Amino acid sequence: MVEVSRAVPYLLVALLTLTVGGCSSGSKVAQEERAALAPADSGQVATENAAAPASASLQARRPSQSDFKKVVLVKETTRPNVLEIASDGRVFFAEREGAVRVWHPDTGTTTTVAFLPVDAVHTSGLLGMALDPDFDRNGWMYLYYAPHARGKNELARFTVTNEGIDPRSKKVLLEVPVQRNVDGGHSAGEIEFGPHGNLYLSTGDNTNPRATGYAPIDERPGRRIWDAQRASANTMDLRGKILRIRPQADGTYTIPDGNLFPYGVRGRPEIYVMGNRNPYRFKIDPQTGALYWGEVGPDAGAASAERGPMGYDEFNRAQRAGYFGWPYFIGDNKAYHDYDFATETAGPPFVPERPVNDAPRNTGAYVLPPAEPALIWYPYGASEEFPELGTGGRSAMAGPVYRYDAQTAGPNALPPYYDGRLFIFDFMRSWIKAVAFNEAGELKAITPFLPRMTFNRPMDMEVGPKGHLYVIEWGSSYEGWYNDDARIVRLDYDPASRSSAPPVSSAEPAATRRAAGSDVSFTWPEEGGIVDFNAALSYCVAIPDKAAGAEARVTVRSYLVHDTHQHAQAQHLGRSGHLAIREDNSHFYLEEQQARLVVHATGDAPGRGVGALARDSVTLQPRRKQAEHTTASRKVEREFAGSTEGGSVLRVRRGVEVFMVARDSSVLAYAPVNLHRINGITLRMQPVAGGTVEVRLDGPDGELLATAPIEAAANEDPAAWQEVTLPVQDPGGPHTLVLVFRGTGTDPVAKLDWMTFEGAGMMGRECTGEAHLGG
Repeated sequence: MVEVSRAVPYLLVALLTLTVGGCSSGSKVAQEERAALAPADSGQVATENAAAPASASLQARRPSQSDFKKVVLVKETTRPNVLEIASDGRVFFAEREGAVRVWHPDTGTTTTVAFLPVDAVHTSGLLGMALDPDFDRNGWMYLYYAPHARGKNELARFTVTNEGIDPRSKKVLLEVPVQRNVDGGHSAGEIEFGPHGNLYLSTGDNTNPRATGYAPIDERPGRRIWDAQRASANTMDLRGKILRIRPQADGTYTIPDGNLFPYGVRGRPEIYVMGNRNPYRFKIDPQTGALYWGEVGPDAGAASAERGPMGYDEFNRAQRAGYFGWPYFIGDNKAYHDYDFATETAGPPFVPERPVNDAPRNTGAYVLPPAEPALIWYPYGASEEFPELGTGGRSAMAGPVYRYDAQTAGPNALPPYYDGRLFIFDFMRSWIKAVAFNEAGELKAITPFLPRMTFNRPMDMEVGPKGHLYVIEWGSSYEGWYNDDARIVRLDYDPASRSSAPPVSSAEPAATRRAAGSDVSFTWPEEGGIVDFNAALSYCVAIPDKAAGAEARVTVRSYLVHDTHQHAQAQHLGRSGHLAIREDNSHFYLEEQQARLVVHATGDAPGRGVGALARDSVTLQPRRKQAEHTTASRKVEREFAGSTEGGSVLRVRRGVEVFMVARDSSVLAYAPVNLHRINGITLRMQPVAGGTVEVRLDGPDGELLATAPIEAAANEDPAAWQEVTLPVQDPGGPHTLVLVFRGTGTDPVAKLDWMTFEGAGMMGRECTGEAHLGG
């Protein structure tokens, strides 16, 4: 995916526009589609352009949007990453932080069947899942993940039983060496079975994309993680590839015929496709065996005469093994220049017919196979070749090729119209499209798939054994930590239920966000406000008669939010009341705890009909904030008191104390924080060399709220802890609260354990009257 930083004001990168452009009449693909298809809702039989032979799918009636409905299967999940559908309708899905969960169609409930200890840092974690082709008999599930052991990712097989996943059944098939803590380092990690029992695995280039939006080929000493030539263009390295192996019953694998280096002479025999940057999502045509994948590309917004082309995302197709260009080519083999980062001079462009990797970190072949061009490519702006794909942020992902089977299709399966079409989707632009090919396999049409139905950052897509389409919706936030709208959905084709109303989820209101100009107002805990766990917190919602009057219904849901997931605690009905967020220290790992409240008001508003009137949500901070639970930090180190065996950056075992070691210019940021009715912040610190600590807003140079000296540790008692209270005044509204430490020399200024907010905060307020949103 195209990476962005967490939403801290002083660390923000330029967010990319998410608007989607319309089709242009200048597109050859669009012109052929208009010639081939009748209007979407006309019900007429489409006819083919005389210039191309007819295909069965293009002769069928194009279904109306109102023929489809979205059914929400799972709506409490955190960072759901991949899914697989069993023959009995069970939906297995994996969450990035290590949970393997399953939705049961007979009960409609979701259970957790395993939790793998993984390093979910940057783009790592639990990345891929696949069910064995003979899963009904052997119960084998394959998982690709980043274990706590540094320096490798693992592809392992487990056995699923009625009790869950048996950890004793683990068999590691393949290890991929990686450099783990590479910021934005492209892990990829999809795994899928294709024909003949072959298992495919995608791996990213494991290269830092931050230094350049062009080709990352920095050969200078000390710049290893900025050089993709060591990975994607290295025939003896498994990174930046799509691998293909054939698993065996004993947990080993063989090499199928047709791989790029089948005998391992010029390259690793597992390699099927090389020259990839971040092949995050791929799928295999079950009929032809063709491999399709989305390639998330670099960020350059414009071409450079010295460096090469602008950044493009790609959709690719491999009908045989090959090299697909990265980091020397992009798009339709647009060539980068052989740039010398040491002298900042540009050499000649690379040659796609004979790519050469003469980089000092290359351990494989010198001459690479000829570069294959992309099937579809598009930049941030409007694409001249494929304007149907719109504009904005990019994160290309390939979905399945649908093959209609009348013998196995369920009652709500995708119709024959989609037979042979490739589904593609974009995580950033939140669209799904269907790609049609003529009988020669040439690209014929790219059409929107249910453009009036919202897909909230689609993350994965599968067709089940009975022809139903399943989609993971990641949710509103890019990072996904607190997405209360993340969910697993199934799209049912049901022409019998056609109506003139736009399709909506059968399990949720038609709208999920507050309408502009709504008359609904909230007296409501404020975003970032300070609360006490296990204590009464009041709320009320005011709805004037002109909005919905006495008929309006109000629901408030409370959640306890951890680092990596959240727990729904209670549902409260009514316009006013009291609730309590219950603290939970039962986890094996000690995680951050925040509160989240979501309110929905629904009713019959004049001129709008029955539906959602307004929605709001707030994140609330605990009275005591552990120092390590930062939103962002700079120039700080963690110190652990006690064993951290099995722990990770995000998860530390209970009973282990964590301190943040601050030096001169160290910065710790926490967001969102609202100092309403807070008059002081108490810091528990262990002085070392001493200095000062500052409390600022929204950045290390932001508005100064308070400052306090830190005395150097006394020689006779170097381990003494102090509690220092800094008086503060409410600046109004939520902010990023920033602690900045100042000192001299190289020794730490102090160690920080926690901070406590002094004052009532959100507690003890009784709501009265009608107030504006967040009033």
